[in-house]
Amino acid sequence: MAKFDPRSYRVYLMNSKYKHILVEGKDDKYLVERLYQDFLAETGKHTENQIHVDSADDFIKGDELIPFSNNRQKVKYIANSVIGKPYSGKFIGFVDRELDEFEWDYEYHSELKDIINTHDIIKRLILSRGHSIENYIFDISILCDVLESLSSITYTNQVIHNFRETFESTLRIACSVGLAASKAQVLQKADSTIDYSLLEIASSTEVAFEFEEWVKKLVDKGISTTQEQNLRLNYIAYNEQVAKASMSLVKWICPGHIGFDFIKALYERCVLDMCPSTKDKNKERSGITWASKKLLYTCINYWVKKSPQNQDDYPRVISELLGL
Repeated sequence: MAKFDPRSYRVYLMNSKYKHILVEGKDDKYLVERLYQDFLAETGKHTENQIHVDSADDFIKGDELIPFSNNRQKVKYIANSVIGKPYSGKFIGFVDRELDEFEWDYEYHSELKDIINTHDIIKRLILSRGHSIENYIFDISILCDVLESLSSITYTNQVIHNFRETFESTLRIACSVGLAASKAQVLQKADSTIDYSLLEIASSTEVAFEFEEWVKKLVDKGISTTQEQNLRLNYIAYNEQVAKASMSLVKWICPGHIGFDFIKALYERCVLDMCPSTKDKNKERSGITWASKKLLYTCINYWVKKSPQNQDDYPRVISELLGL
């Protein structure tokens, strides 16, 4: 697929008869396309307002003057560059909020806080409601519905019950871990480091996390001694702050990718703990490999259908900014 530099993408927008949403990657593209389909179904709109959702990962490249280090930078740059152009009304960018407009650095703030409590809109750019798109589905009712529908084991009901009971504890741990990794600047290194072996169901509602075993994984991936030391200090500090925060705040501020990894790991832990036979555990693990491949998109589908457009966490500002 041919890629556009910023200038040629603006020419593409100017000449296009459609409205365009530029997002970071394929998961964001899937989410926004589902939202648009749901909007059309709810409003009865027809295709004269057709929207194209463009992925910066597929569409946008840098040039000699404007190198980009990630897709988020690409979207933000394009969104800023179309301001004042005659075609700006048919374009918006949509990016992960990450930790923008959260008070989260424990060295400066005594408690976690969401300053805006909504989608942030910066001219032609919309930021997701929480840290990233995964945060939209950090909803226990959605997750349980999806996991129950996808599960084929005979003891699904008990597994879902245990998952529901331990979800809050797990999401709080994920939030502390994610913020600690963000503060130590090792969040990217933390990708794909969370699995069921690091979790233990300590009681009916509490989960224990093998923090030191997780740190060893990051050391193996090349974090520095300073980052390792900071990670430990940060985790202690964020455990205290997250424990005092509301679950609503935890849901939105938790770094999304690592939070989603914790959710998958918790479900696998619940399955293995309930497996009646030791010899069947590997079989059961192989039977839930769908969790990595299908869970996010299936949860997005459930969330889109379940979230009325008048709810604060529904990004209706997308259709509003495009004049639909």
